[in-house]
Amino acid sequence: MTVLTIESIHSTFYKLIPIFNPYSHYFYWKYPQYELMFRLARFINAKAHYTLYGFVTILDIIYSYPNSRLKSKEYWHEIIQSWFKNKANKNKSGENNIQAVYGRGSLKCQIVAWKCVFPIESKIKSKQFNFINNIESSTKEALNQAIIYRDTSIKSWIDSLK
Repeated sequence: MTVLTIESIHSTFYKLIPIFNPYSHYFYWKYPQYELMFRLARFINAKAHYTLYGFVTILDIIYSYPNSRLKSKEYWHEIIQSWFKNKANKNKSGENNIQAVYGRGSLKCQIVAWKCVFPIESKIKSKQFNFINNIESSTKEALNQAIIYRDTSIKSWIDSLK
C-alpha cells in the first residue's frame, strides 16, 4: 500500500494542487473544498497575505464557502487589523508598506521622502514620494500621496488575482 504524506503549505500549494488540477472534476461532492484550496493557493503563492487588503480578501473567500464556524468573520477581521496596526506602528511613517528614506550629506539622519515597498511577487513598482524642506505640511502631503499609491496598487494587484 502506498501512502501520500503532505508536510507543509509549500507542498500543498506548490506540488499537490497542481497535480490534482487536471482531475478536479472527479472530486464530486468535495469539489467546493478543492476549489477553496485552489483559490487560496493562488493568493498565498503570490504572497497576497503580506498585505492587509490581501489578508482580508483571503478571509472573505474563506467565509464565502459554507462551513460551521465558531468565530465570526468580524472577529478574525479585528485580529488581522490589530496585527497590521502593530506592524505599522513600528514604521516611521506609521503605515504598512511605506518606509522612510533618509537624506545624504547635509540632510543626513533626516527623512527626505516616503517610499512604497511591496512584496517582490506582486511585481508592483516601488515608488518614492519626496517632500520639500522638511515642512510639516509637505511631509504629510507626500505621505498621503504614498498611502493613495499603496492602496490603489495593492487593490489592483489583489483584484487581478481573483
